[in-house]
Amino acid sequence: MSQFDPIYALVVFIALIFSFLLLAWFIRNKTSLVSLAGGDSNIRLSSTFRLDSKNKLCVVEYRNKRLLLGVGPNSLNILDSEDFEDPSAEMQEGTKEQGPFRKVFNNALKQRDS
Repeated sequence: MSQFDPIYALVVFIALIFSFLLLAWFIRNKTSLVSLAGGDSNIRLSSTFRLDSKNKLCVVEYRNKRLLLGVGPNSLNILDSEDFEDPSAEMQEGTKEQGPFRKVFNNALKQRDS
């Protein structure tokens, strides 16, 4: 008859708790609950650009507006915004005319590369 090993049981218990915590963190941080619920959101994150370990630039589209946001650990600032009608039509135009939004974003990219 086998005997109960309390150390082995404790190791398995800790591994299970750690696995559940890791799964909960992954679901909370790496998945979109809106897409899992089947809801349709009118907010779309177009792109992000990490400036350093704590700060980043985000391009968010909301109600026919495109917003350039500066996101920090304790702050959220609207740096620029522009109106747009159709994202596919704007892609066909190319970069004929650069508005202030594109200038700010391109300058940030250039500063990061240098």
